[in-house]
Amino acid sequence: MGERDESMAADAEPPESDGASTLVVKLSPATQLVSALSSLLRTLQAAVRETALATPEGARRFGEAPHPVLLASLGVPAGGDGIELRFSFAEHISSRPEPEFSKAAFGAFMDRLEGTLKAQPQRMLWDAPSRPPRTGRPSQAASERIRLLWEDLGRFRRVVLSVGTRRITVSGDAVEIAGN
Repeated sequence: MGERDESMAADAEPPESDGASTLVVKLSPATQLVSALSSLLRTLQAAVRETALATPEGARRFGEAPHPVLLASLGVPAGGDGIELRFSFAEHISSRPEPEFSKAAFGAFMDRLEGTLKAQPQRMLWDAPSRPPRTGRPSQAASERIRLLWEDLGRFRRVVLSVGTRRITVSGDAVEIAGN
């Protein structure tokens, strides 16, 4: 990270804490492998970016410079068990939050992740593990990113991804989708 990027990250306001403009990822327990966290952060960022790019507003915003940046804040969830990461998009230079763009990007991300999970055989949702198949089509960049994210989520005992009232919980081999 360059000197300018480090100062921007240090001066950035934490992501907004409410509603559909924040993606919240809760990991349990609090102690996690660094390699698993690192991989999750990379694949999550790529999956969110690719699904945002698939929207008209995302294509426009990422097609111009400077493009939005994804900010994260780290905390402990209520109850004290685990790690909570809160993500939102902000302007690159000023780090000014962009709640409307965040809402659209995270909505598209949750739609894609939920759609991928629902398209799997019911057996995955209720019984045995089944990971999304590889599509092999280069035009499906967002789908491939979601597949990689799904693999990373499987490395954790329990993960809850939420945006507003929507929630996807992955616990071992079980998946729960709630809200709308």
